[in-house]
Amino acid sequence: MQILRVEDYTYKRLSSVLDDVMHSRRKDLNFDDLLNELIDIYQESVWGSIGGQIGGG
Repeated sequence: MQILRVEDYTYKRLSSVLDDVMHSRRKDLNFDDLLNELIDIYQESVWGSIGGQIGGG
């Protein structure tokens, strides 16, 4: 298992987002879940814009 080191400010921001997501979804999540969710959103955003450019949108 690899240990990820993040700056205190980044950790506090991630913790805040994690709290918000857990509150809105009313279920327990961990940092792995949050990071995967953020990656999914990023990829959808990038792929969506690429698809829009390819499709002429």
